[in-house]
This record gives sequence, structure tokens and C-alpha cells, in this order.
Amino acid sequence: EERVEAERLAAKDSARKVEEAKIALERACKAEEERLAALKATTKSEEEKLAALEEQGKSQKERMETERRTAVEAARKSEEERVEAERLAAKDSARKVEEAKIALERACKAEEERLAALKATTKSEEEKLAALEAQSKSQKERM
Repeated sequence: EERVEAERLAAKDSARKVEEAKIALERACKAEEERLAALKATTKSEEEKLAALEEQGKSQKERMETERRTAVEAARKSEEERVEAERLAAKDSARKVEEAKIALERACKAEEERLAALKATTKSEEEKLAALEAQSKSQKERM
């Protein structure tokens, strides 16, 4: 009877230990499930942060590309304006040179006309002088 009682107590104790182990295992499982849920939540949060960072990076990259394109376009436009200004300045310079050439040609022509007039006047004066000299000579001979 003592042996049977001891076996019964041992079986009861063993059953109690199995039950305690089962409870401990259930608690461990529940704790592990909670840890897994927390990890999933953390992972989801980290994925959302990563997605937000990727979106921010994409937005920043697009903004930088837009700024780069704007700067390139401004530089191109500035260069076009500079070239156009140089072209207009060269055209204006060529016009001024042409105007100066025309003015110089007019001045030369006027100077040539003045010289021709002077030559004609000089010839006329020389003819008058010759006529006066001839008249003077003729008067001398008469006297």
C-alpha cells in the first residue's frame, strides 16, 4: 500500500510538474508571441520609416535635378544673351565703321573739290597775272 501510495504521489507530483511545465511553456509561448508581435510592429514601423526616407530621398533627388536643370537653363540663356549682345555690338560697330567710311569719303571728295577749286582759282590768277604782265610790258613798250 505504501508503494502504491508512493507511486500515486509520485504520479501526482509528476502530473503537477508536467502541468507546471505546460503552464511555463504556455507563458513562454505567449511571451514569445508578444515579442514577435512587438518585432512585427517594430519592423512595420522601420519599413514605414524606410519608405518615408526613400520618398524623401526621391523628392530631394527630384528637387536637386530640377535645380540643376534650372541652373543649366539659366546658364544657357545667359550665354545666349551674351552672344546676342556681342553680335549686336559687332553689328553696331560695323555700322559705325561704315558711317565713318562714308563720312571720310565725303570729306575726301569735298577736299578734292576744294583743291580743284583752288587749282582753278590759281590758274585764273596766273592767267590774270600773265595778262597784267603782258599789259604792263605793252605799256612799257609804248612808253
